[in-house]
Amino acid sequence: MKTIINLVFYCSCVAQACPEGFAPYYDQFMPGIKNILMEATSTELVELRGKAMECAGLLGDAVGGERFARDAIEIMRLFFSIMVRNNFLLMIL
Repeated sequence: MKTIINLVFYCSCVAQACPEGFAPYYDQFMPGIKNILMEATSTELVELRGKAMECAGLLGDAVGGERFARDAIEIMRLFFSIMVRNNFLLMIL
């Protein structure tokens, strides 16, 4: 599992270090990141889910708001469902 967590982290590092070089690959990487957010629901996968959340934001930053906008809405819905599923909203309220 640590290897997958590191791969997600390094993906975001590459995107931040070279946004122009990463941009052509955005459409190949973002579905995988969103899939991790949808599927990594167990408590054992909290670290992976956190890195995927961080990575999604950094990938979006690398390609710019216009390109990221559609994915951003979907990702925010995923974040919200994760918060509801884990009762984070009840803790905040």
